[in-house]
Amino acid sequence: MAPIRQSNIDRRRVRDECRDKLSKHIQSRLGIQIKPSEVRLIPNAADPYAWKVLSEKAELFSKNISDHSIGAYRELCEGVGVTFEAVSSITHSADAPDSLVSLRYAGTSFSAKIDQLKEENARLLQELHEWRDKATAESERRELAEGQVRQLHGTHQQLQEQVRGYAVTADNLRSSVSMCFQGLDKVLPVLEELRTGVSMGVNEV
Repeated sequence: MAPIRQSNIDRRRVRDECRDKLSKHIQSRLGIQIKPSEVRLIPNAADPYAWKVLSEKAELFSKNISDHSIGAYRELCEGVGVTFEAVSSITHSADAPDSLVSLRYAGTSFSAKIDQLKEENARLLQELHEWRDKATAESERRELAEGQVRQLHGTHQQLQEQVRGYAVTADNLRSSVSMCFQGLDKVLPVLEELRTGVSMGVNEV
């Protein structure tokens, strides 16, 4: 008789642990006692339980327990109450394939989780819209401020041009006044001489 391989021993041990965990889960969830050896991933019509499974783990429930690998057994053990749960077969929809109960059918735990995730998603979406509106308003305010700065810069340049023009005009006026004073400096002595000469002529007469 050939010796039993260690891998087969390990597989059988993990399979039995998986059956035991599934049995305890069914009893905990539904109050129904099912022997570990009688637990099925694909329950028949007479079984009082069915499985409600997240879509990404549905493949695990497409085979009988005995047909699975040791990795699948570990996935099942880790997913109990997390990615799947036992539900009463009464809530099992006739439209659902085999024994799988989709998330679109009745249930509490997963449905509550999905509703919670939907609410959280809606809240985050609303918050995203609010932040986007704030960002848009801030961007518009920034553009308006930048426009005002550009306008002020243009006005400042115009004023500088005017100041330079006034400075040139003032320089021209100063030159004109200086020339006038220079002309007066030349004319006044002549006028003084004429006034003196006229005064002397009047005195002689």
